[in-house]
Amino acid sequence: MVTRTKLLIIGGLILCIVVFLLVRGQMSSPDLGEDKFVEVYVQFSLAAEKFKSDSLTLAEERQRILKQAGVTQDQMDDFVDRLNERPDEWGRVWERIVQRLEEKRQELKSP
Repeated sequence: MVTRTKLLIIGGLILCIVVFLLVRGQMSSPDLGEDKFVEVYVQFSLAAEKFKSDSLTLAEERQRILKQAGVTQDQMDDFVDRLNERPDEWGRVWERIVQRLEEKRQELKSP
């Protein structure tokens, strides 16, 4: 038979877990906007081309890009997850990424 003390302890633990999850959710970073995602993704792509033979330097560069943009990898992953739920939006975002990559490549070719 479960005593009243055990029920209070279990209830208290459940309450602590719920409070922890709520606070953690409020402290998480805000949603990443499409413009920021596109720009960071473009920077990732350019870095991948530049450091394709040096995975360690590429990982460091990705961290630098995230820090400079004020974005976390979790935010990038969450944005992708949201797009995966709405595949019709992926096309538009991908077109923006391709267009921005082409612009950046043209800038790099120009003297």
